[in-house]
Parts: sequence; structure tokens; C-alpha cells
Amino acid sequence: MSALLAEHPDREPLTGLLMRAFYGAGRQTDALDTWREFRVRMLDELGLEPSEDLRRVHEAVLRGDDVALGVATRQATLPRIRDELPHDVGELSGRDDELARLASPGSAVSAVDGVPGAGKTALAVRAAQLLREEHPDGCLFVGLHGHSTSRAPLAPVRVVRRLLRSAGVNDQNIPDDLDELSANWRAATAPLRLVLVLDDAVSAEQVRPLLPGGTGNRVLITSRRRLPGLDVERRISLGPLSSDAAAGLLSRIVGPARAGQEREAVHELASLCGRLPLALRIAGARLQNRPMWTFRDLADRLADDTGRLGELTAEERSVEAAFRLSYDQLPADAQRAFRTLGRAPAPEFDELVLAAMLGCSRRAAENVLEDLVDANLVQAPAAGRYRMHDLVAVYARRLAADEPDVASGLGVYLHACRAASEWDEPGFPSGPEIADSPFAGLVDASAWLDRAGDLVEVVSSAVAAGHPDYACWIAEGAVDYLVRRIRYRECLALLEVALSEVDNVADRRMATALRFGLGWAHLALGDSVQARKWCEEGLRISRETGDRRETARGLCGLGMVTMLAGPLDEAEQVLSEARTLAAEVADSWLVERAVSGLGYVHFKQGEHELSLACFAESREVAVQTGNPAMLGRVSSHIGSVRLHLGRSEEAAESLREAVELAERVEDRLLLVSSLSRLGSAEQDLGSLDLAHSYHVRALGALTDQMSPWAEIEVRNRLGACLHARGEDEAAREQFELAAAVMA
Repeated sequence: MSALLAEHPDREPLTGLLMRAFYGAGRQTDALDTWREFRVRMLDELGLEPSEDLRRVHEAVLRGDDVALGVATRQATLPRIRDELPHDVGELSGRDDELARLASPGSAVSAVDGVPGAGKTALAVRAAQLLREEHPDGCLFVGLHGHSTSRAPLAPVRVVRRLLRSAGVNDQNIPDDLDELSANWRAATAPLRLVLVLDDAVSAEQVRPLLPGGTGNRVLITSRRRLPGLDVERRISLGPLSSDAAAGLLSRIVGPARAGQEREAVHELASLCGRLPLALRIAGARLQNRPMWTFRDLADRLADDTGRLGELTAEERSVEAAFRLSYDQLPADAQRAFRTLGRAPAPEFDELVLAAMLGCSRRAAENVLEDLVDANLVQAPAAGRYRMHDLVAVYARRLAADEPDVASGLGVYLHACRAASEWDEPGFPSGPEIADSPFAGLVDASAWLDRAGDLVEVVSSAVAAGHPDYACWIAEGAVDYLVRRIRYRECLALLEVALSEVDNVADRRMATALRFGLGWAHLALGDSVQARKWCEEGLRISRETGDRRETARGLCGLGMVTMLAGPLDEAEQVLSEARTLAAEVADSWLVERAVSGLGYVHFKQGEHELSLACFAESREVAVQTGNPAMLGRVSSHIGSVRLHLGRSEEAAESLREAVELAERVEDRLLLVSSLSRLGSAEQDLGSLDLAHSYHVRALGALTDQMSPWAEIEVRNRLGACLHARGEDEAAREQFELAAAVMA
């Protein structure tokens, strides 16, 4: 037959018969050589692949399919594919949802990534065990050594040869051509139903040639990297365990008896381990080997950042070593960025902060952050926002210890706080000059701060980094923004942190500025006693130092407190003095506040036209400064006086403007009061349905942190509107709720 084929080398039927004959004689290698020679000849001479029939013969030879080849049944042999799943990957804990997703039908290829030590291998192996019954042709496991201290990542050629041998294919005569090896692997697995676990992949290029053929196989890939270049049907990223799952894992390792005696310490230790399975297992092993230690003992040892990673080491297992392997594989620019993030001013950050710290463009900073996300050394909890796992952050801070100090990240927060304040530039006469601010104005900066998280962390970070000056400047700049956002408690907390450092800064104005900030925050909370205390204390210091601008600020704050708490004649006197001094130091914001305060005093005294005159003057200042927050507040004042005077149409016009501006700058308290009063104006004009809609919007905009008087006003005005609509029962309910708030 070989001679006949030599005479007719392009005859596929003869080629197929010869391959079957070689296979039947136990010469599988010769059968494969015959296929290879024929395929090469066809491609060279005709540019065509062999037919589908001949390819099926080739696949049958590869997998040793006697039935498909028409060969008589031979002596049974051992299964060619084995169960290679490891049994020492550790307990899977707290991953029920991820396991269900990974083992559910419908995905041929799934990828699991996560921070080092998150339990990726344990999850993949457990999922493979669950899939075993549905895939009777075997379970293969290959460690690709993508992140190993002792071995280089396995080359795909080597892995494919191993996989072919596991599938029972003789690879001796297959050359080291990756494409051909992969083609043989896909052909051999096309009719099978097997599970393949590819553990610790380093890249998509390493994995892609290893994917089997057919539709009945499942592939589970684990990697510390995201592998964005690999097409997969399902991606799962592992983060820390939940608090209960982490504590439960610790308890099972150490023993329920010991853990039951220290429940609080167990949870604290789990938190200090970052709720990371690797760290939890190491901590649990240390307690197992030291029965004299309590959970509290180990928690105290881990409380200090400088020694935490060293404590989380047990023989060859080390949290720090796991992080180092990922870090070492980063390119130089990503390594520098990672070290720099060890000095980030807050746990959560964005590309703007990193760009300032690195001195690069925002695009470059974003690119390197995304690279770190792909490496699972940085997490992306939301679009454009980034953070590090707690233990990864500890490692980054350790690496950052040798880096030069970077205060520019704090500068971004300072720029944002000042740009988000309606105090404007004259309101911040000391501190670093703001040049080339990345923020377009108050609205833009406020939106950025909305995403920035808790500013107390930023101020505390500045103190810890040895920058008390930035701590004080940021705290002062944040007051107006935080009060406008009804974040009163946060405002008080960061001011108190900064004030504790005020004696360590060269800017002596901070001694008064922070006290006046505390006065404003307490005033917004409705605590006139504390507000007066801080304003009077700051005023005393400013007069002693002869700082006229700070004195004007103190007088303005004290006048506002007195305006609300009384007596009114004293408030008028203090605010008049504040107005004069504010004009002398050319501070537009203080002028507007003092004049508006006087307008309110005149309103309370029944001098309505004089009140409107003051608010008209305030409006001129607001228009000149172009400050939308200031203009919205003044428009609301004017509309409120006009509403009281029965000039409802004019009142509605002013209040509509106030609502629009309050929404633009997201001033929640201004929005609530303006909506409620606009509803009353529309009610007076006979538009009851429109009035009702405004009152309902005002009620929905209330927050728990607002003064109770805001809720009382809204409910009383809504009740009056409901009564006018003939809905007496609903009206009575609102009046009763308002009375309950007063009680």
C-alpha cells in the first residue's frame, strides 16, 4: 500500500487506508507521520488542507479510537487521562457564591484572579471536583509557575507536550512547533469531556495554546493578573473574605474552644490579616504551634504596621514573599507607582492624585494604575477610583520608606477643598498658592470630593506623614464643602484632628481659622452654645494678634450665632461691625455673609423693606463674584421675605432660581428650604398640584443630619397644602409628625 501511495501521492483515500493500517499494526507514530507528510504536500502543492474525512482519521489516531478506525478490539488498557487534582490546596472558606458561579453550566473557559493569597487555587480545584462527574474523561491540573521563587514560568511548548501525554498521545514525532502541538492537542480533546485547571498563569500568551478543542471541556484558569488579552466566558476576581467568614476560618484552624473565649479578638485578628486566606492560615498555624498565645497576643503583635508582614510568615509560606513576587514582575514605571502609592494621602485615590505625586500626566497615571489593577496589586471599586488591599498597602508603605517624601498628593486635596468652597481666594490668604488647579470651579471640585471618601482620613494621613500644615489647610478648606453637603460630624472630626496640631505649624492664622470652622460647623448643627464658644475663642486670638481679616471673620460668625440665639439688637451691632471690617479687608464672602445676616435680623425685627435692601446688596456681591452657591442662598432669602409679604409671584421667581442653583451646587439644606417655600408660593398662586410636588420633593431631600427645624418646616408646609387640597386626614398626619419632631 505504501508503494501504491508513492505512485499516487495526492490520493486521500489511499492515505486514510494506510493510516488505518499502520494504526492497526500498532504503528501509531507511522500513521501520524503519514498524515503529516500528506498535509505538508497538500499545502505546498495546492494550498489546501486535507479533507474533513481525513482529519477525522487523524483525530481518531491521536486519541486511539479503535471503533472509529475499524480496528478489532484490543486488550483493555488503563485510562489515558488521569485525575490530577491536588489535595493540599487548603480549605475553601467564604467563597460559596464564587464557587457556584465557577461550577455552574455555560462557560467553557473561566478565569479566576485576585490579590496574592486570596485562595484562587483552592477555589478552582474545588470547582473542578464539583465538575468531575459531568466530565468523565478526566481532570488535568497544570501548575504554570507564573509567580514562583524557584522556577521560571513554564513554556507553552513544554506544557502542551505534557498535556498530550496525559491524553495518551505519543508526542515523540511531533516537532517543537507550538502551532502544530496545539493543533494536535485540540484534535485529541475535541471529542472529550474533561476538566483542565491551569494554575498560576503569567499571561494570556502562556495560556492560549493550552486551551483544548471541542465543546465538552471545561477550563479553569487562575492567575494573579487579570489576563485581559484572553477571551473567557466568565471572570471571577477574589477579594478579601467577609468578616464572619474570615473569623470562622481562623476559629476552625485554631479550634472552636480557644476561639470561643475571645470572639472580639478573633475578629480583630482577622481584620489585621486583611481577611486574606493565606494570612489567616499563617496566623492560625502560629497559634496552633503556640498554645500559650491568645488571639489577643497575636493581634497585638500584628497591630504595628512595621512588623505585621514579618509576623505573617511560616516556613516557606509568607504574605510578604507573595506580594514581592507580584511586585518583582512589574515593569519599572509600575514599580515606582506602586511604591509612591505607599504614601497616598487616603486609602482610596484616583489618577489625579497619583499624577501629582509622580509628576506625570493624568493619562500616564491612569495607564499605570490600570496595569496595577491587572496585576491585582490595586483594586478598582468603581470607575476611576482605586484602592489597595490592607496588607498590600502595608507592603507598599514599607517599600515607600526609602522614597522621597511626596506632599503633592496632599496638594490635590487642598486644591479641591479650596475650589469647592464658596469662600473664594480671599477666604484663604495664607498657605501655598494655587496655580494651574485641575478643577474648573466649585461644582467640578465638589464632585471630585464627593468621590474622594472620608476627608478625616486625609487630614489624619497628613499628620502621620509629618505635614501638620497641610492637615490644617485642608481642614479649613473643607468646612464650607462639608457643611453644604450636610456632613457635619465629619467636618467637626477633621477640624478637631487639625486643631490638635495647630501649635506645630508656622501659619499662625490656623489657630483662629480652625476655631471659626468649628463655630460654623456647630452652628450648622444647631448647637449655638458650642458655636459661640469657638467663635469667641477665635475672636479673642485674632484681636490679640491684630489680624483684621480674621477678626472680621470672627465677628461674622459670632453675629450669625447671636442672630439665631438672640438678642437681635446685639446681633445687629456685631454684624454691622463685621460688615465694615470685611469691606475694609476686601473679603467679598464675609461682606455677603454679614449683610445677609443683617437682612435676616431686620426681617425678624419686622423691618421687611430694610431686609430686602440688605439682601439686594448681598445679591450684587454674589453676582459680582460669580459664585453659584452664594447666589442661590441669597435668592432663597429674597424669595422667603417676598413670600412672607404675600408677593407670591415674585417669591416664586426668586425661589425657582434658588432651587436651580441649589441643585447645581448640591446644597441639600438650601434645596430643602427653597423647595418647601416654593411649594407655598405656588399654593398661594393656586397651583396646588405643582405646590404638592415641590413639598414632596423637599420631604424626600431631608437627611438625618439636618436640623430638626428643617423637617418641621417642610411637614407643616406640606400639611397646609394637603389641607388646601381637601385631604384633611393626610394633612393632620403631617402636622402630627411635625409636632412629634418638636417634642
